Amino acid sequence: MSRFFLKAEAAEQRYKICQSCDQLNSLNVCKQCGCYMPLKTRLPWTHCPVNKWLASDQVNENDPIDPLPPNNPPKEEIIIVP
Repeated sequence: MSRFFLKAEAAEQRYKICQSCDQLNSLNVCKQCGCYMPLKTRLPWTHCPVNKWLASDQVNENDPIDPLPPNNPPKEEIIIVP
């Protein structure tokens, strides 16, 4: 399986830009494109809809595939039983 996530340093840099942007809402969704930014910033072919960062070719072939962005631990799962 080919790797498709951006190098961690580049993804972190993108996400820091998003965190300082007034278009990011409290759910980490961009008001311009509607994307969940902790994931979008890790995909090299994506770009910022207001051109604060561009698409990249910095895929790290040696990194394991990890769907969670850096410094973003999984949330607690709440199960409601009737």
